[in-house]
Amino acid sequence: MVRDLVVKTVDLAAGERSLRERIDRLEKENLTLRGLLQTTLNFGSGLDAKEGHVVLRPPTGWWSEVRIDKGSKDGLRPGMGVTQEGALVGKVSRVESNSSWIELLTSSSLYIPVVVEETRDLGVLNGEGNGSVWLLYVPVEKTLKPGMGVGTALVSEELPPGIPIGRISGVGEEIGGYRLYRVTLTADLSRLYKVKVVTGGHP
Repeated sequence: MVRDLVVKTVDLAAGERSLRERIDRLEKENLTLRGLLQTTLNFGSGLDAKEGHVVLRPPTGWWSEVRIDKGSKDGLRPGMGVTQEGALVGKVSRVESNSSWIELLTSSSLYIPVVVEETRDLGVLNGEGNGSVWLLYVPVEKTLKPGMGVGTALVSEELPPGIPIGRISGVGEEIGGYRLYRVTLTADLSRLYKVKVVTGGHP
């Protein structure tokens, strides 16, 4: 009886773990789909994207920028959003004829207006230059929890709203009446090979 009970307990734990992983995966997919739907609702058929490939990633600026094989000849211009499988990875910073530089979300000099999906609280996303990303300017009286989704906000003049970015994964310190929140990105910036540049859909 004890052996059967142990076997059933192990099976139950394995099933629960598998179910939890499936739920996490579905929530991630749902966040991406909601972002794409929101972007379509706001900008309609004007939304367009150009696919590009990463051709250079300087070791000294690994978490700051990459270069792709699309440029002004392909309709790219500074400020356009760049995505990986529907999730934001950064913005176009410099454009040449046949190539462009993309500043990544993990860059310490890039600031992106964002919104927390569950609460509609606004904030600003900023990287540390080492792979970490933080949500800034959230008043301390606001209560945000790990797992809440973060996407681009309507207040941005350059990015369509609703593009998925990531999820809150930790609570940081309080600075000047604001609470910092760590954000885990949906896109995998350590495996950045193929991207899409949002070239249409601007108001």
